Amino acid sequence: MSSPELRHAATVVVARDSDRGPEVLMLRRHVRLDFVGDAYVFPGGAVDDDDADIDAIDISADDADARLAMSRGRAFYVAAVREIFEESGLLLATQGGKALTADDLPALADDREKLNAREVAFRDLIAARDLHLLANDLAFFAHWVTPVGPPRRYDTRFFMVEAPVEQIASHDGEETVSSLWVTPAEALERHYRGELEMIFPTIRTLEELTIFDTVAHMRQNFEARREIPRREPILVERDGEIIPILPDENQ
Repeated sequence: MSSPELRHAATVVVARDSDRGPEVLMLRRHVRLDFVGDAYVFPGGAVDDDDADIDAIDISADDADARLAMSRGRAFYVAAVREIFEESGLLLATQGGKALTADDLPALADDREKLNAREVAFRDLIAARDLHLLANDLAFFAHWVTPVGPPRRYDTRFFMVEAPVEQIASHDGEETVSSLWVTPAEALERHYRGELEMIFPTIRTLEELTIFDTVAHMRQNFEARREIPRREPILVERDGEIIPILPDENQ
């Protein structure tokens, strides 16, 4: 049986500072979804064909390709901004050359509903609202590939961004049915208690995030990385259970 084709995707860790340290936004996917249904995830999803054709963004095609070490890299940045907006309602953009404010939120909420209902394309929304996407707010820090075996496979770039201070995150009520801000350590504790279902890349990312004491510290570390390794888990049997591990852990 042949392995399904890899789809490009973008995932974003949205973070904010708190008195307990950095918190991250996690969304619970609807239980009926056929890919990681009922799991808690970071906002993200597949790169659409139209994402490669959007130019209203503050990163050049050459810079995006250089940062991601690939061609047509800017589509991943567009997809990251779009997916954050669709799934959490947060929009990384300026409007008419000005920062978004609380006064803009009602109109943006309506735009989000139309976008998720496929009543408007993201590129048309950008043009109608005179938006310019803020890709430079995104720090690329990881590259995960779904293991061979599942019926869907994704080649995913992971980014992080600080949550816009004027905006309020919320799940969409369709694809994502609940949301929470949580420290990485607390998220892991709740996962191991059986409260929050998660997949392997999410768990490993949260483990990595526990070392940071501020969002600025997190971003500084990610932006300093020069090489981002491709992480592609393999599925192995341990104690009668099929689990994912990284190849160098299969000793």
